[in-house]
Amino acid sequence: MKNRIYILVIIFFISVALGPTDVSAHRSGCHRWHSCPSDSGSYSCGDAGHPCSYPTYPASGGVVYPPSGQYKDCYDCAWKSVSTSDSRAWKNPMQKGSRGVDVINLQKVLNKEGVYPEAIYSGSYGILTELAVKKFQTKYNIVSEGSPSTTGYGRAGWATIAKLNALYTSASF
Repeated sequence: MKNRIYILVIIFFISVALGPTDVSAHRSGCHRWHSCPSDSGSYSCGDAGHPCSYPTYPASGGVVYPPSGQYKDCYDCAWKSVSTSDSRAWKNPMQKGSRGVDVINLQKVLNKEGVYPEAIYSGSYGILTELAVKKFQTKYNIVSEGSPSTTGYGRAGWATIAKLNALYTSASF
């Protein structure tokens, strides 16, 4: 019986030692096909100490580039810069408490979508904006339940931003 336990322990350690590592997954770029970065933040680039270097392609559409504006198409590829003619209206996630022009533009677009009928463009991401984002997310099958901290429901995270950018440019508000 003891020999079986020792053999199982040895097999376990060998499989861990020889199995794929976080580094190899990031090196190959395979993590970029997951929902990285996700609206919920449950898996975002930078986990395990590896900075995000790849654009991501959320299921909701569009492309999300790393916030640094620098990216690679593969681990061994040369660094590229996001085009200066970048027409994305939103480049960063927003959530309850966010303020500024990006929130005003979000509120305008949510009004055009018919999910923010208040037409109050305060620039403050409060409860009305959060409710409108939830309606938008449900409408486009991004997420339809949970909370901003668990699933991203109500938070304008990366998948929601990608969909907004796919639908609207800064010239369309």
